[in-house]
Amino acid sequence: MEKRYQDLYWGARYHLKRDGFGQYYLIGMQQKIWQVFGLLACVPMIASVVMALATWLRKDTIPYFYLIAASFLFLLVIFLLKRSERFVFQHDRVTHLLGWGKSPAEKASWPMHECDLTIMPIVEHGTGCWLRLNANGQSLTRNSIGKFAQSAEMALFIVQETGITAYDNVTKWPAKVRLESRVTGDARVVKPQRAEGSQFQVQGSIWRMLLVFPATLGVSVLLFALHWFGGK
Repeated sequence: MEKRYQDLYWGARYHLKRDGFGQYYLIGMQQKIWQVFGLLACVPMIASVVMALATWLRKDTIPYFYLIAASFLFLLVIFLLKRSERFVFQHDRVTHLLGWGKSPAEKASWPMHECDLTIMPIVEHGTGCWLRLNANGQSLTRNSIGKFAQSAEMALFIVQETGITAYDNVTKWPAKVRLESRVTGDARVVKPQRAEGSQFQVQGSIWRMLLVFPATLGVSVLLFALHWFGGK
């Protein structure tokens, strides 16, 4: 039974999109990193807006500096959030697109038979997995989808739609085996045993950087409240 795109796990649908030509593509790591910095830049932008408002309400000076800073940071946020990187599955090829907006430029392309998908463990997360796209054994990009079953479901969907080869580097880690089409709905616990001499290295998610956003926003609101009520 073929899997439908809308039936995929929401995390899979976040990383795997379909363009206007009906071609599926993976969002690249560069786009995500630029988006993280774009969201982080929202913190000083909001702080500048708050300070401009506070200065205007106090009427003790003209808030030109804060308005200029907020305008500059707003343009910076738009610039960062518009960064686009895609790995498009085009018939018998995988194409790397990089640029800004909805029409990034082509940077590289590989025959489909030279590419593969590999599910890898994220040891820090216990049950988490990376889904990595490779070309000639070199990593192109990777995405943290969720647990093994969710990552395998997405990988098998891409195999179904594009014919690319997919591998399981979790079940018998560090050995890599062909991903089977039968995947249970139960979440697998990823507890790989490091083999002697293994060079496998685990890195955390860049989205952890966003934890600073709600914290600094809360501090900004608190400082504004203290400034406002203290001035009365």
